[in-house]
Amino acid sequence: MTDSGQNTGVKRRFPFLALVPASYRFVFENKAFLPLVLLQPALVYLILSFFIDVGGFEFSDEVQTGASVQDTVGFSVNGVALALVVFVPASLLFVSWHRLILLAGSEGQPRWLYLPRTRHWKYFGYMAGGLLAGLVSVAFTIIAASIVLAILASLLGFIALLFHYLFLLMLPAAYVVLFAKLSFLFPAIAVDETYSIADSWHQTTHSTWSLAVGFLLCFLPGGLLLLAMNMTLSDFIRGYGGVPLWLEAANLFVLSYSSLVCVTYITFVFQSQSGWVQAAAEDEGS
Repeated sequence: MTDSGQNTGVKRRFPFLALVPASYRFVFENKAFLPLVLLQPALVYLILSFFIDVGGFEFSDEVQTGASVQDTVGFSVNGVALALVVFVPASLLFVSWHRLILLAGSEGQPRWLYLPRTRHWKYFGYMAGGLLAGLVSVAFTIIAASIVLAILASLLGFIALLFHYLFLLMLPAAYVVLFAKLSFLFPAIAVDETYSIADSWHQTTHSTWSLAVGFLLCFLPGGLLLLAMNMTLSDFIRGYGGVPLWLEAANLFVLSYSSLVCVTYITFVFQSQSGWVQAAAEDEGS
């Protein structure tokens, strides 16, 4: 519960620079729980990947030069489908980690195997809805920006190019900020808290930019490590004819670890800003 009920008050800025290293430290200090929280999501991912392979689906991360509109649309649909496949195990993983942080005793204790509950599907639904809404809004934004930039190019020439690069920087930043505004929904869902988009939007009023910057500081090290690993091994991957199992496992572990640092950070901020406290009794596990 939040302060013996639903507290929608707005609190002042928090020391996000202190919470970033605290998030890394928490994940490292609780590394003994990683096998517990990772087992079932990993099994679900492997099962879904197996059915994808058996079904003959191919998820490519590249669109070939000169690809037709149909191929490009197919790539986009495949990309969304792949993201949704990843979101299913991710929702299991993240809900378990939120609960480990927020719930004391057996209620927050991760389990090896369990049936997905309403909270898991709700968490997945918000992740999927956010992805689809983001893709639609990005598409409309790009179309509108292309029209505006074309007009500017005819009027301003070189200056329009500067606007183009500025737009490329501002678009992802805008979506990180939007995620920060809505991020409190996820820990609230994980602990079955009655909480709305409006509550999250309101309670992050004074912490939006801090949340966004902290989120990037939590994720970028792992993201850059993934990029460096795969760039360094790109020739090996091409020669091997695909991503070897050990590299895919390494990628998934680094991605999961970085994601858990982000989840920890968001949960810490949610707990601090919303005033959330555990109710006297909880009756469900992870």
